[in-house]
Amino acid sequence: MPSFVDVDTSTNTFTIENYDLTHKGGIYTVLIKVEINSGEFIEKQMKITVHSYNSGPPYFSPPLANRKVTVGKSLKIDLSEIIDPDNDSLDIVIVLGMNRPFMSGDFPNYIVKPRASDVGVYTVFVSLKD
Repeated sequence: MPSFVDVDTSTNTFTIENYDLTHKGGIYTVLIKVEINSGEFIEKQMKITVHSYNSGPPYFSPPLANRKVTVGKSLKIDLSEIIDPDNDSLDIVIVLGMNRPFMSGDFPNYIVKPRASDVGVYTVFVSLKD
């Protein structure tokens, strides 16, 4: 029996409490055996999925900041410094929006190279989710 399962035989109950931050979760099969008559038992297997504890969201280190670039020059943006306290899988969404004509690259490296017609303030949407 995993350490996060507690069985109380006096009340015939079991409790699952996984507070171990290092446990990565998993699927466990529990065999439940019930006495219905004196000496007569019924057994049933049940699968329980235990999810790992999410100790915090992913984030960029250092945090992302506003950037400026001059027309005719280029700016390299590196988004590779992502910290995730759980080290689990991440979903990364980047929407370049109106920047697309003068921004190129793929995650985690982008280059911004605006022309005179691109002068303005633009927003890039970046989302990290685990």
